[in-house]
Amino acid sequence: MLWFKNLMVYRLSRDITLRAEEMEKQLASMTFTPCGSQDMAKMGWVPPMGSHSDALTHTANGQIIICARKKRKSCHRQ
Repeated sequence: MLWFKNLMVYRLSRDITLRAEEMEKQLASMTFTPCGSQDMAKMGWVPPMGSHSDALTHTANGQIIICARKKRKSCHRQ
């Protein structure tokens, strides 16, 4: 079972022709990578099934599930 820290559900108001396979290819160019030494924040797509699958999309009951990850560095002032 999956548990989400922050879940946003969107229902599209019109039909789209985008299939999960097409979406997978598009998301692959924007996968999450950790912050580098010069980055204050990073965002990208991660597998919605976590360690159970490397796929960036998961289809269930006709719905396509995707998962974004955002990481911000904290700045500690002295």
